[in-house]
Amino acid sequence: MGDYLYVKQVSKLLGITERQVRKMCRMGDLPGAYRDGGYWLIPRVAVEELIVEDEVSQDDDETLISDGAWWLFKRLYLGSMRHSMYHCWDAVRNKNRRENMGWTIPHFLIMARIVRERISDVEMRECRVGVKSYETTMRRDVFGRTGNGKVS
Repeated sequence: MGDYLYVKQVSKLLGITERQVRKMCRMGDLPGAYRDGGYWLIPRVAVEELIVEDEVSQDDDETLISDGAWWLFKRLYLGSMRHSMYHCWDAVRNKNRRENMGWTIPHFLIMARIVRERISDVEMRECRVGVKSYETTMRRDVFGRTGNGKVS
C-alpha cells in the first residue's frame, strides 16, 4: 500500500481540493490511478512526477501558456457562468486539440498556480462572486459590520 496514496493525501501534497484530485483520476490525468471499492488509489510515482514538473516549470511561467489560450481561459473562468478552474482548463485544452490552435497549455496543477499568481483577489472576487459582494466585504469595519450597520 506504500506505493499508492489516497485522494486526501494527494490533495494535501498538490495543494488542490479532493474534488479536483478525484476529477483528475476520472479524466486519466493521474496515470495508474484506479478505484478500489469506494476509494481512489493513486500511484505515488504519478504524484511525484507532477510535483517535479511543477518545480521545474516555476522559473518559466511566461512560456507555459500561450496568449490566446490564457485569454480564452480567463474569459471562461471569470465569466458569468462561474465554471470551475478544471472545466475552463479542459475546455481550452480541447479547443486546442480540435482546432489545432498550436497553443502551449500547461498541466492543470501548473495552470492552477499560474491563475493564483496572475489573477488578483480583487479581480477574482469581483468576477466570481460579484461586485456587490466585493463592495460589502470591503466596507466591513473592525467589528465585522457592513456599511449598513448589520453584523455579518
